[in-house]
Amino acid sequence: QEVHLLVGPPVEARGQHVALAVDDLDAALAELRTAGVAVRGPGEIPGVCRQAFCADPAGNTIELNQRL
Repeated sequence: QEVHLLVGPPVEARGQHVALAVDDLDAALAELRTAGVAVRGPGEIPGVCRQAFCADPAGNTIELNQRL
């Protein structure tokens, strides 16, 4: 797996985001909230996953995803 970072002019956000798999969503959210990070969720896609969203300091959306 690779991650490619590119520098260029800003682009308009259109719902793109990074998704990270976590083993324990509740523990991850507790750590983020303790650090003062605003979190949306958790929510659930029945039979698929639990997920929550936050943003990095630049405002990019990050999804945390725990498979069910």
